[in-house]
Amino acid sequence: MASALFTPVYNSTEGGIGGYDLRAFADRAFAFDYDHSGKLDHLVLYRPGTGTIWILKNQNGVFQPVYHQGSPGSGIGGCDLVRADRAFAFDYDHSGKLDHLAIYRPGTSKMITVYSNLSIERNLEIGLGSMTSGLAPTVHSLLTVVIVAGSTILPYIDREVG
Repeated sequence: MASALFTPVYNSTEGGIGGYDLRAFADRAFAFDYDHSGKLDHLVLYRPGTGTIWILKNQNGVFQPVYHQGSPGSGIGGCDLVRADRAFAFDYDHSGKLDHLAIYRPGTSKMITVYSNLSIERNLEIGLGSMTSGLAPTVHSLLTVVIVAGSTILPYIDREVG
């Protein structure tokens, strides 16, 4: 069997990518479909324990943030990412697209899904506990959070679990 040859299409030896510095051993990264195109053409980079999360778009080999919270940051969608939180791309609505982020806090019952929708322009508020500062919510709920214009977070109750 012939071995495959791989040629770098992006190579950063220092300075990170798209403004995200990649200097911590805890940094995590994965591909994500931020704009619901069916393509995993965005990168999510985050640093558990700091509130830092960036979503980068690849435009002809140049990565630009479409959402970012620096260090220290406030996380995303009610999840402050100040603990050992983990995230991954997820097909929440069975569309065949990995266009939601599932964020969970290991060792707890806390989980949030995050969805980007650039067309919604209203702010909804809910009275549930959040994943901020390790406070336990009073109701165990799965939340879907909408990102508007790349930065405004709009939560809404999707369904109750547990």
